Amino acid sequence: MQDNECNGFTCRWVQNRHDADHWVCLKCGRERHIRTNDPVLTVIVFSAIALIFVLILNSKSSQSSVQTIPESYIIETYDINR
Repeated sequence: MQDNECNGFTCRWVQNRHDADHWVCLKCGRERHIRTNDPVLTVIVFSAIALIFVLILNSKSSQSSVQTIPESYIIETYDINR
């Protein structure tokens, strides 16, 4: 007997052995189709990785472009008339 009051939180989901994207709740019989390889998610993940990579390279190049002032040499003078 199926419970039509099932809210989805108490479902025990089982996967169809013939279709990996098809899931069924044992309690209420609700069906879900879950795409395992979502191309939109793949593009978002690769874009985020590329953005992080570019930011890292940009920060390294900006650090190397900063010029440091060479240390001035201290010249000691002695009074030879003493």
